[in-house]
Amino acid sequence: MPEHFQVDEVMTESGDRLALSLGFVSPNDPLDTLHFVAGNNPERKTPLYVERTDQSLSCIGQVIRFACEGGGLTLSLTEQGARSLGLKPMVRFGFDAHPELLVVAARQLAAIGRAGYSDVVEV
Repeated sequence: MPEHFQVDEVMTESGDRLALSLGFVSPNDPLDTLHFVAGNNPERKTPLYVERTDQSLSCIGQVIRFACEGGGLTLSLTEQGARSLGLKPMVRFGFDAHPELLVVAARQLAAIGRAGYSDVVEV
């Protein structure tokens, strides 16, 4: 069964790297954040980096699938990635209180897919 969080904030970054940050409330942190960072050069693709709140909770190349579907985002991680981030292997991010943020997140997720990460990103 997936872990569920409601997104309260979305931040993006574009340039040499693409970043998507999702702010949410978790049982252990009212200001929890998950950052996804990708290189912006399809010819020299680096693995997708994921960091939760700080570098002690991070992984690289452990995302199986990150998809925009059913009015939210679904993240599937390897077992190692889930342990490294302190999450379940499947996480569902909802946008019930802020549906306008899903548009921003989906747009950035699509940019990450176009930058060479279409093997794990679906929009």
